[in-house]
Order: sequence, then structure tokens, then C-alpha cells
Amino acid sequence: MRKIITVTATVLLAFAGLLMMPAAGNAADDRVPSDAEAQFGEAALAKIRETQENLVTVDEKAPDFSSVDHFGTIFRINHWSKDFLYGRSAEHPITTLDEWVAPFLTKNDEPLGIFRVWRPTPDAPAEIAGFGSDGKTAAGVATADPSSTLIEDPMTREWFAMSGDEITALNDTAAMEAPNPVEVGELMQVVSKRFLATLADSEGIEGAAGGGGPLEDRRTWFDQIGPEIWIGAGLCVFGVIGATVVVRRSRTANRTEVR
Repeated sequence: MRKIITVTATVLLAFAGLLMMPAAGNAADDRVPSDAEAQFGEAALAKIRETQENLVTVDEKAPDFSSVDHFGTIFRINHWSKDFLYGRSAEHPITTLDEWVAPFLTKNDEPLGIFRVWRPTPDAPAEIAGFGSDGKTAAGVATADPSSTLIEDPMTREWFAMSGDEITALNDTAAMEAPNPVEVGELMQVVSKRFLATLADSEGIEGAAGGGGPLEDRRTWFDQIGPEIWIGAGLCVFGVIGATVVVRRSRTANRTEVR
């Protein structure tokens, strides 16, 4: 009986955490908090230079980060909003994350990669999330207008810059859907069509995460789907728990009568 109570409590706490998870806002807030900005300092640059010596890639050739000199503009990361992905409305196309990125460059401003900082929980201090050697994406981010809003699509690794109602692709994968600057509403038709098709293809596939999205992005997937599904799942869990309690009590009563 204690095992059943322990498992039940664990399940309830897990669902409570999901239901209480705060959703990111739809309006962009591109300000960089001081604790996040502090992570893009000399210590971070030194970490990049030192880490490259221990990196092992698929082709066993580590990228050379020894010439890293400085960071470019720090941008706050935004993802497409649920309404945008489902093609419902382009009025609030993005949701803002507690994550920031900046390209790291050489003295000659050659972009070598992207450095990412995040806040694991809303109340936690900002910390280093990691960095990568995608020079082409770094080049796109490095050329983005500092006043623009940066958008990442984690499902496709596309990066865009939004200025007003105009969106510009920043890397090759994004350029496949937006080869030229495009209005938000027009791009929504393209992105939502692809998203809904991927979502449909993932139905019934065991282990599919977020309509085929990468597992590390399931935190954002919750916000894209919304709380309705989780509330329904929670009600199902409560129903199962109630049935379990009734069955256990019934079996106990029967054993007592037999004795």
C-alpha cells in the first residue's frame, strides 16, 4: 500500500508541476538582464578557447576556437507562438524565452559560433547553456539589426530576425521558407502548414517528441500546446487513482470477510 501511495504522490507532483509551469508571453521583451549580460564576459571567451581543445566531432576534427576575441550583439531568443504555429493569428507571432544568444567572433569579426545563456527557472540566476560551431548561423545573427527581434524555430533550426511586420531569414534553413524578407502573416501560412503536417505525421509514433521536434525542446513544446491537454491528462490520472483506491478497499474487505 505504501508503494501505491508513493507512486501516486509522485505522479500528482509531476502533473502539478506541469500545470503550474508559467507560459512565456507573446510580446517580445528584448532587454538583456544584467545577470544574463554578465555571462557574456571574458570568462566565457576563455571557456570557449579552452574547451575547443577537448572537443570531439563526428569527423574527429575539433573546430578551432583559439582565435575567439569578442562577442557580437546579445539577443533574447523568441519562439513562434502557439497561435502562429497553428495558423490562427499573426497578431502575436512569438513567445519570449529566458534565453539569450550572441555570436562569438575573431578580431577580424569572423563569426565562429553561437554562445547561449539561459535561466533554468524563472527565479534562477542566468547561467551558461552552451555554445556551438555553426559559423553560418553565427554569421546571420551577427549581421542582424541590433534593434530587431531574434526568432529561433527549434524544430527546424531556423533563425529569423523580425523588424516590425517584416521577417528576414538568418541562416540557410530559414531561407528555404523565406528566401526574401516577408511579412509575418505570409510566413505564418508557410510555417503553420509545415508544422501541422509534421504534427499529423507524428501521431501514433511511439517516442515522437513535439510533432517530431527534438527532445531537448520539450520545455517549449508545453507552451506551444497549451495547458488544455495537461489538464485533461491530470483528470485521467485522478480517475485512475480513484479507481485504484476503490479496488484496493474492495479487495481488503473481501479478505476480511473470508477470514
